Order: sequence, then C-alpha cells, then structure tokens
Amino acid sequence: MVASADYTQGLWINNCAEKSILSHGSLHKYTYTQSAIEEFGSAGGTAKSKSCDEKLDRVNTVQFYWQPNTCALQPFEEKQMRQILKDHRILMVGDSLMGQMWESMQLLSGMDVPYHKSYMLVNHKTLFPMDHSDVMECRRLREWVISDGADSDEISATRYAWMNATEGQLWEDICPTFTSKQYHRETSTLDWTYKLADTDVLVLATGHHFQKEDRTLSKAFPQMIKNLIKYLRRIKYTGKIIVSTAPPGHENCDEYRVPISKTPAPVPTEYHWEGITAVEFLWNETFHKSSLRDNFYILNVTFSDLRPDAHFSQGDCLHYCSAGVPDSWVHALYNLLLQVLY
Repeated sequence: MVASADYTQGLWINNCAEKSILSHGSLHKYTYTQSAIEEFGSAGGTAKSKSCDEKLDRVNTVQFYWQPNTCALQPFEEKQMRQILKDHRILMVGDSLMGQMWESMQLLSGMDVPYHKSYMLVNHKTLFPMDHSDVMECRRLREWVISDGADSDEISATRYAWMNATEGQLWEDICPTFTSKQYHRETSTLDWTYKLADTDVLVLATGHHFQKEDRTLSKAFPQMIKNLIKYLRRIKYTGKIIVSTAPPGHENCDEYRVPISKTPAPVPTEYHWEGITAVEFLWNETFHKSSLRDNFYILNVTFSDLRPDAHFSQGDCLHYCSAGVPDSWVHALYNLLLQVLY
C-alpha cells in the first residue's frame, strides 16, 4: 500500500492574539529568525512579497494554523528539523510552488536545503527525465546554433547541416526546443537527475505547467509519472520519494479576508488551475503498481484550498504569501519525514 500524509480534513484555527503569533516560531516577518533571513534571503525584497507585507496589515495571513481532524500534528521543532537535514540528504525539485515550500523550509530550519527549479521534471519531447550528459550536450548544441546566427526564439527542431549524425539525432529526438515564453521547457530546469546519487529523500512537485503542453493533462501527465518511475528504476534509485500535491489556486482571491470552511468545487479558471485536481490521483495509482511503491509517499496539501485569503493577490491568485500557507506545507512535510525516516 502506498503511504501518504493526508491532513486534508480539518480546520484553519485562528490564533486571535498577535502575541501568540509572535511566539509561534515559524512565520516570516514575525518570527523567522533574522539570521536565517540574512543567510538565505527572504521574499521580502520582491514586489510580490511587498504586496504580501501590505496584505498582512489588512488580512493577517499568518494568524491561522492548520489543525487536521485525524490527528494532532507534531509541533514543528527547528532542532529536530535540523537533525533530519543532517541525517538525510534531501533534494527538493519542482515548480514555483515547490520553491515556496523550499524557501519556507530554509527559513524555518535555518539550514541550506538543496533545491532545483524544474517546472515539468521531464523533457517536453520525451516526457522522460534527462541525463546530465544529454543536458550538457544539448546546451552546447543550442549555444552553437545561436552563435551561428539563429534567433533564440526561432530555433528549429530539425537538425542543422553542420551537425554530425549523432548530434543531429540527439537534437531532433532529445534536445528541448523552447522560446523565451516557453521557460518551462528550458534545458537548465531538467538538469537535476545527477544530484540523485547524493540524495536519499527526493521531494517532488509539478502539475500546472503540463497544461501548456496538454490542456486536459490526460496524456502528458500520466505518461510523465510512468516515465519517471522507469527512470528511477533504471538508475537504481533506492531513496524515499515524496510527491506534494499542487494547490489549484483561486479566482478573485482579493475578495477574501479569512479562510473558507468548505473546499470549493472545481470551476474553469483563466489559467486552467482546476485541471490538476482531476489527475493527481494518478501518482498514487501508478506508483502503487510499481516496484518503488514501498518508498513512495504523498504529501497532500490540498488543505490550502481553504485559503483564498492568503495569496499574493494583485493578479497572482496561485502563489501564497510568505509567511503563511507554505509554512503549513513544511509543517506537514516535517511530520511525514518523522513518520517515514525514524
């Protein structure tokens, strides 16, 4: 049976008093330690986080903590989290939502955590992860194509005359093609697999960017999962695999001031965020049928669906303010790591 950390049924509890928030020990401009912010940085310098700071004065996104019905989460202990990171080589790979979890992990633990931004995890051409050697060769070929006078937004997927047979086949069959607007395909985002040799806990997240390749997610997403399993088996990866679900975001998030009590029904959105909710069950289903099932875990963070009030807003109703909901993702991940590692 595939294990999971499913904390989806519960309530966002109001701390009420700011004093209790200040002493909670886990929240950005209130309680992230200054040393951690100085060492690892903070989203506070970005325009989006500035809007969050302004929003914190209007809607206290850090005033609520998640309490599951099924069990009380172990309180987040910085000392214990630091010990986990010392005992185990954790690699976080994924899109910008994973990036938010990673930033929170670093600020809460005060330790550096390896992270690779990869929007899709896999090559858009093959739907397979890429080997480091192929990444480097594709990068070299692309640089040569550009130096030969090609516009970076008009590079052909067909081999160029100066390529030898091996280079030409690699270019046509493997090397990603992308324009400046197709950043989710970029070769650099695929260069994470070589890090697996030094990893015993792999934390993954992806989903929304697949809709740029397959609007319904009905073909690309399940094939990606199957190919990811094949790849991990081929390289004989034996560590833990944790996949975080992808919160779908909320339309018109500026209209909310507090958490909602009921998960909203999926409705068509401008960016088709709702599509991911229809296919994420495939992670469990596909890994359950594989030889990797005993090392596979789901981190279900769909309790985020109840927090339309906690987004960046100002046009971004997918990402969350930091501090806020990403800290609860880390809290859930912390509990899952305690469960599966000790």
